[in-house]
Amino acid sequence: MTDPQVERSIRNGSNQGLSLGTDVVQDTSGRSLYKEQQELSVCNEPRRPGCYIDTIDGRNTRISKRFSAGAPRNLPANLLFHTTP
Repeated sequence: MTDPQVERSIRNGSNQGLSLGTDVVQDTSGRSLYKEQQELSVCNEPRRPGCYIDTIDGRNTRISKRFSAGAPRNLPANLLFHTTP
């Protein structure tokens, strides 16, 4: 399906997340027997980490940089950028 309004929101950066709807059939012990992708939609912020549209028309649109290179890796990400007054 093509929706010009959704395409504009992707191109202008307001919606670059992907939402994946997956059906899972499990046995009584919780082991997955079957998985099927049912839905893919565009959203602002994905629930699954890293599920972003990062390429449009062959051009990279999402760049990630780690400015906290000197910070210990075991700290939560929200502490790496937190500053106190």
